[in-house]
Amino acid sequence: MTVTNANDVTDVNHFVDQVINSYDAPQHLCDSIHAPKQPSVVNLSLNDLRHRLNVLRHKPASEQPGFLLIAAHSIPGYNRLDKLNHIIALFQLLPGYLDLTWKYHDRSAAIMIEFSSQIYSRQAHDHFKMQHSELEISIIDDLR
Repeated sequence: MTVTNANDVTDVNHFVDQVINSYDAPQHLCDSIHAPKQPSVVNLSLNDLRHRLNVLRHKPASEQPGFLLIAAHSIPGYNRLDKLNHIIALFQLLPGYLDLTWKYHDRSAAIMIEFSSQIYSRQAHDHFKMQHSELEISIIDDLR
């Protein structure tokens, strides 16, 4: 490196330091208006549970269906079809049962069961919590 090149590098460094120091406070990515404030649902699969629930959260509570979530790993069966058939056999005759579907939630597979009201979903939850304790069943209350 020659003396001329060394002086040019020093001049560029001096210029960059002046530009940085001319701003009030150092800025960080998290200070940007473009930085996400909450976890993004944009990158989620369309099968993710949050897409379905976000649509329903604007309805009044009296019109919201009830949902149960069962972790797929807690359901007996060798594959998705076996697990779905097992849950259908257990839940289809319950009052208020509407449908079930395989969803991905928090990076794990789960079966979401839909009931016509939250009352029916709570009754089903209580019933199966006692009779089938091996199933990891949870009530979905918060539709955010």
